[in-house]
Amino acid sequence: MLSSQPASQPASGLESAQVVKAQADALGVLRRAGVDADDAARRSGLEGLKFIPGQPITIKQASED
Repeated sequence: MLSSQPASQPASGLESAQVVKAQADALGVLRRAGVDADDAARRSGLEGLKFIPGQPITIKQASED
């Protein structure tokens, strides 16, 4: 986990969100580099995520077409 606080102190809500964002960013970089989804999730600290089949996508709102 990417926290600046000692392990004995819980992270704040903001710090927790920043950690998840950093992990998601790392996952995205690994996926775009061709790393298997489950391996990328494990290496970025997000093991156990479920993925939809296929390559990474950007989800757009229907009005963005």
